[in-house]
Formats: sequence, structure tokens, C-alpha cells
Amino acid sequence: MMNYKTKRNLMPLIVLLGITQVNVWGQDSIKINKPKRFEYYFNGAFGLYFPFTTNTKAVANRGFVNTFQFQVNYKNNLFSRFFFDQYSVGYDENVLQNSTTLNVNQKVQTTSLGLDFGYTFDYKKFSPYAYMGAGVALMDVPTVENLPTSNTINVGTSNKNFLGLRAGIGADFNISKLFIIYAETQYLNIPFKTDLSNKNLQGLSLQIGFKTPLY
Repeated sequence: MMNYKTKRNLMPLIVLLGITQVNVWGQDSIKINKPKRFEYYFNGAFGLYFPFTTNTKAVANRGFVNTFQFQVNYKNNLFSRFFFDQYSVGYDENVLQNSTTLNVNQKVQTTSLGLDFGYTFDYKKFSPYAYMGAGVALMDVPTVENLPTSNTINVGTSNKNFLGLRAGIGADFNISKLFIIYAETQYLNIPFKTDLSNKNLQGLSLQIGFKTPLY
């Protein structure tokens, strides 16, 4: 058995080992509770697109929009996301040819690909955010070819690529760790030029969707 003197000599060593152990536990706790630097999400949403009124009624018809996104958050606030959007906007125009009216009623199908960059204000379950982005818009543009010599009007479509600029605001609502609902208002501007309308396709879309984290 150890005598009192031996125990007294070992006491500083025991205290030192205890402090070291507590320090290690504290460091482990910090590592466990430290938030991740990068977080990844898959997003999906649908909504309505409302073009702004133009001088011609051709592109003044609302349509549907659905979107899929891969989002990366950096330290909870900064984020970027790759988007794949599809728009279906109504196109309606009347063409007069030799006292005969031709009604062109089609859907403008547009696929938009690009990147958004934004900032999130984190308030626990409610997180508003704002962003700006750009991409390429692949659009099936209606075309009309008027041939007065043969009294013929050819109506068709041609695929064209345009630069699309966008910005928006929205908010996330955390239902659980695996399911987040978000609502978003987005402004989109795509140069839209055809034989019928030398105007830009621009307007607002209202979307609602979900986000799920990828672990």
C-alpha cells in the first residue's frame, strides 16, 4: 500500500491527467457541435409565370414553370445553385393577310440552365434569402413567314439560344432536418425576338417547392 507521502507526490500528476482529459473532452465536444462548412441540397418547385405587358399581346399570356436545382450552402449563409428550369408561356397573335385573319396560338417552350448566387438570413426555422443569377435559355420561338406573292403564310418554330438574367427573393421553412418548404418570387428577363414581336420576354414567377439535404 502507498503511504501518505507517496500519495501526496502523485497528486500533481493525477490533477494534470484530469485536466488533460477534460480538455480532450472539450475539444471533442467542439468538433461535434461545429457546423459543417458545406451543405448540399436538392430542390424542386413549380409555379406560374406572368409576363409583363408589352405593346403586342403576343407574349402577354401567363404560363407554367417548374424547376430543379442542386444547391450548395457555405457556412449556412452564402449559397450557390445550379438550376434547370422549364417554362411554358402562351403565345397568341393575329396576322392579317389579304383581308383574312390568321390566329397564331402556340406555347413557347423554354428550357433555362445556369447558376444563382445568394445570401440567406438564418432565423432558425424561418430563413429569408435573396439571389441573382444568369444562364442560357433554349427557346422554341414561333415564326411567321408572310409570302404575299403566293398568298401564303407559313407558321412554324425555330430553336434559339438567349442569355437569361434573373433575380429573386424567397424564404425557407424548416419542417424537419430532411424536409424544407420554400416560397419564392423570381424576376426573369430573356431577349425574345421573332417576326411577330421584337420584344423581350420578361416577367415574374411565383413558385413553391421543397428542399432536402444530401448527406
